[in-house]
Amino acid sequence: MRTEEEMVAYALEAEPELLPYLPELLADLEELGSDAELITETIGKLGLPADAKVIDLGCGKGAVAVEIATELGLNVLGIDLFEPFVTHGQNLATEEGVADRCQFLQGDIAKLAGTLDPVDLVVFAALGDVIGRLDETVAIIRRYVKPGGYLVISDAFVQDDGSADFPGFEQYAKHKETLARLTSQGDKLVSEVLPELDEEQEDDEGAMIAGRATMLALKHPDMGDAFMEFAAMQSSENHFIEDNLVDAIWVLQRG
Repeated sequence: MRTEEEMVAYALEAEPELLPYLPELLADLEELGSDAELITETIGKLGLPADAKVIDLGCGKGAVAVEIATELGLNVLGIDLFEPFVTHGQNLATEEGVADRCQFLQGDIAKLAGTLDPVDLVVFAALGDVIGRLDETVAIIRRYVKPGGYLVISDAFVQDDGSADFPGFEQYAKHKETLARLTSQGDKLVSEVLPELDEEQEDDEGAMIAGRATMLALKHPDMGDAFMEFAAMQSSENHFIEDNLVDAIWVLQRG
């Protein structure tokens, strides 16, 4: 499934009239493509000090940031381009009682690179190629991290018998090339985690978006085609991802 940043980008470029409706279209999807629990578990194994600071780049609705703050007690700053998601994250942090150590900022993560004080760890979860090919992405996001700090990247690679021949996924590569791109800046690959495929979750996500699209089409008939096209696009991409890509979480230590 496309991530929240990619959906916002799609709406801005292809269907700008969809943008105000994205929060409702995605209302049932809290994590938006990322596995907050597994990412947090992976970070926990690094043994970061209690005063470590984390930035969650393209944080979406804040599920990962809030999970890290809740389970690990770390200070987390979530950054996202889409203001409704930033507001949702702030509300979620308040609801979960971690607003004192989990803040959110609206901004462009590519433009902000190098402008904030570097932190101990950054998360870049399920954002695809929104700021470039994987090697280009690493070059940007590592600017948020102190030397010796960590980059936790949740993305995917093309399985051995798979293909990247699908609109928007052309920059994905096989496993060996993906690892080469990850380490192209001289950072150390600390670990690789391959989550188990949850086919039921993928199916449920597509169905939830389709259900929201149908309800919105009834309320806004003039936008009906755009809503249903968006839902169909998500369904097609889900099938492509399931057949061709392998999800992974990589931990890099900045050199």
